[in-house]
Amino acid sequence: PRLCPSRPWAGVVAVVRRGEEFLMTLRAKPPRQGVWGLPGGALQLGEAAFEAAIREVREETGILCQPLRCFTTVDVIERAADSAIEYHFLLAAVLAEWLSGDVQAADDAKAARWFTLANLSSVPHFPHTEKLVRQAGAV
Repeated sequence: PRLCPSRPWAGVVAVVRRGEEFLMTLRAKPPRQGVWGLPGGALQLGEAAFEAAIREVREETGILCQPLRCFTTVDVIERAADSAIEYHFLLAAVLAEWLSGDVQAADDAKAARWFTLANLSSVPHFPHTEKLVRQAGAV
């Protein structure tokens, strides 16, 4: 189970760029339901990070992207009030380029849209989003 796991889960987070914009989704499910973040999710057995990035971006937004490189890892550890670990993900951060498609929220995304760093502050978002976008060199 992902909730209260006995071990960390491996996954990806994708910084998909289109010109000066990057793609974000509004989470429809925990953890961080109702918060904007970069598309991504858990790896499937036998799936490489680039394959997972392509799949997750397509499932959540309808966009087709081309992964370019992995550039860091991100620890996402959510704790309950009693300090017990509710979620623990180790995410490979992948820079990708938009290839085609119009944004349409699906799967576990309540909404999806293109952002710039200038309008990021107007929405609640994951704390690591701006750092990842800058680190990826996406804008």
